[in-house]
Amino acid sequence: MGPRGEPPRWGGARGLLAGGAGSVGVKGGYLALQLAAAILLARWLGPEDFGTFSFALAMVALLTIPAQLGFPGLLLRMVPIHLARSELGTLRGLAARSVQLVTLASVVIAAAWLLTLGPIGVRLGDMPSGPLTLAAGLIPLVALIVLAQNALVGLGRPVLGQVPGQLVRPGAFLLALFLIQAAGRITVESAILANVGASGLALAGAGWLWLRTRPPGAASPPVEGSTAGWLRDATPFLLLAGAQVIAVRTDLLMLGLLMDPEDVGKYRVAVQIADGLGMILVAFSAVIAPHLARLHATGDLRAVQRILVGSHRLGLLVLLPVSLALALGAVPLLGLIFGPEYSSAAHTMRILVLGRAAYAAIGFSGLALSMFGLASLASAATMVMAGANVGLNLLLIPPFGMTGAASATVTSTLLVNVAVVLIIKIKLGANVTAFGRTSA
Repeated sequence: MGPRGEPPRWGGARGLLAGGAGSVGVKGGYLALQLAAAILLARWLGPEDFGTFSFALAMVALLTIPAQLGFPGLLLRMVPIHLARSELGTLRGLAARSVQLVTLASVVIAAAWLLTLGPIGVRLGDMPSGPLTLAAGLIPLVALIVLAQNALVGLGRPVLGQVPGQLVRPGAFLLALFLIQAAGRITVESAILANVGASGLALAGAGWLWLRTRPPGAASPPVEGSTAGWLRDATPFLLLAGAQVIAVRTDLLMLGLLMDPEDVGKYRVAVQIADGLGMILVAFSAVIAPHLARLHATGDLRAVQRILVGSHRLGLLVLLPVSLALALGAVPLLGLIFGPEYSSAAHTMRILVLGRAAYAAIGFSGLALSMFGLASLASAATMVMAGANVGLNLLLIPPFGMTGAASATVTSTLLVNVAVVLIIKIKLGANVTAFGRTSA
């Protein structure tokens, strides 16, 4: 939003660059905090317990998706559209109903988690049930944080919207880890409880920001909309988000089921480095998503093409040299940062970081489909990627372990995103990759 009472100012190319710079800055802080927490946990817990902690969070990421019901994606697309049309009452109604439904769904899923893992002591592979049970508290908190973040981004606040989840949560978590370690030896259970507390603080901050930046007249009763219609419209985003999480977390989850927790811990440090590169692309996505939705809604397809090609080129320009440097220095880097016992994950890290660089040239295409109102098509493509990832992981993990998981993930991601690029070429008649032209 602009000043209170005014619609958001998108600012054209200058606004896009300013928002991109701010979003990258927030992501940079997030990456630093996440990396610091991962380093401390990897060293303090050791590969086996760190693997258990990582597996628990991966399960939370998976179960949070059905809890969100697809509403974060729906808000990201519809909030800027309702603002552009001055449909503020409908916007308020959608926001209110989203919070209600996501809260209900997340509590139900968290309760099911507790009933399944707690009393009967279920074990997944060699993973103990205790940490997994404690992690249930993260499900409603994370679901609502993402919901608030996407609503704020839709309001034209891409930087501010990311602060609670990207800075407050990891910052509070890191501080809690130091306090716990200072008071005694940290455990998997205490680390998860620290994450729950940090997430609660971040959610409170996100709610406060929404109250401060929501559209004018938001204190008045919202205009009622069709709950069934909103659920129907959100379903493609739910399928897309679910397929995306399966696609990016299958490797770690299946390692936990098929291999030892120690392998999961070592693999997680390699993923941590690669995810750091991926977060740069996520920062770009948060900025360009509302622009894509608005420009497509107004029929300005040439501007859509320019944004996509320019974003892909910038992403590749940033990621490629960093990926090459990380690949060359993988062994000493892992040993120095995480400890010598993690150096065996060097080849895995090389595969992942070089895969991220290749993805940067095409990776915003799935986001573009969602913002074009083609979330169902994007969901189908991502579900194919998730299925391919599962199949390749089943095939490659038993004989090759960590490197098999990394190879499966990179291969499935690139192949399906190439297909999405071809779909967009048919829709727009243009190549929107880093190698396309910026004018139709």
